[in-house]
Amino acid sequence: MDARLLLQIFHGLVGGAAILAAIVAATATKGSPAHVRAGRLYARILLADVALTTPVFLWSGDLFLMVIGLTSLVLGWSGQREIERRRDGSGPSSTDRTVLIGVLLGALGLFAAGSSAFGKDGITGSIIFLIGFAFGTFILAASEWHRLHSASSEPGAWATQHVSAMSGSAGALTTSVGVLVLHDAPLPVWFVWLAPSIAAAAFATMGITRIRLGRLPKDPAPPKS
Repeated sequence: MDARLLLQIFHGLVGGAAILAAIVAATATKGSPAHVRAGRLYARILLADVALTTPVFLWSGDLFLMVIGLTSLVLGWSGQREIERRRDGSGPSSTDRTVLIGVLLGALGLFAAGSSAFGKDGITGSIIFLIGFAFGTFILAASEWHRLHSASSEPGAWATQHVSAMSGSAGALTTSVGVLVLHDAPLPVWFVWLAPSIAAAAFATMGITRIRLGRLPKDPAPPKS
């Protein structure tokens, strides 16, 4: 059994479990015990999945899928940090800024790599998706950087950012799992690449709409001593 097949099996099972936890968290009442438990489970499985698959992605040359997985991890971390900052009443830390700078530079590097390949190999679906993904990641990170450095008086701003980040994380993870597991499936390429993002955007829109209508989730409970 080769490394890629092992990766497909592991990433499909573990990543699939994380996706199920994300669906439970997205559909449960925000702030409810089910939402909190599913969100924490998602974060833990995501961390294990990315930590174990990244070396294999790097070794096998699947750098784009590796970057998508890391993006999913960073977005998930950002969403959880929103909860911690709200709970503790703290502002952005040096770690928050360092991670965002890394994401911004990584997105620029991906965009440059995609643009270079575009000039050499012509127009292909994977290059277009690479450039689009890099651009979208840069916009998300730049928006988060701006938000961290500008005080917002909007009620529920922390909840909006939490929903956006966690939805983006789940969408990126689903893309990574789908592209790897469904690589040889008789499905349109655009469907495998774009369907997770469309679903994530739909969940994020529903959650943000509820927040803007005044149905705010409960404030995060303080950590147990």
